[in-house]
Amino acid sequence: MIRVILCPAGKPPQVTSISPDDTGDYTTALEKLLGIPVACVPLPSGIALFCDLGGLLYGLLLVRHAVAMSLAKPSQCKVTLLFDGSDPDLGLDEWPVNGDLLLARATDDGELVDVTESDVTSILSWFRLVYIQHRGRT
Repeated sequence: MIRVILCPAGKPPQVTSISPDDTGDYTTALEKLLGIPVACVPLPSGIALFCDLGGLLYGLLLVRHAVAMSLAKPSQCKVTLLFDGSDPDLGLDEWPVNGDLLLARATDDGELVDVTESDVTSILSWFRLVYIQHRGRT
């Protein structure tokens, strides 16, 4: 089991743990949290960002904001995304992508390990700032 940082769309980030499967791989746990398939984006300082591949392709920031806000409520800016003829007023459980992301520490050979206290402090402060800035817009 490793300690990671989970950043759900529209909610504050949190430190949590994920467990490997019987082979020692974390793919199944990542897929349960983020959707299938999972994309990995290596970041500086040994941190790896994991997210839904569709979220990455559609623009993770756009997906995170869209999933975090209620699409049924009118907003100042009307953004309509259509996916293969889907209804433009999708509910949160109907979006074809997941805007959540997960951060873990990775060794040079790609093995996932616990995030450090320093990682937690710096990452949570940045994501909480973004959450605070955008929570009034939902």
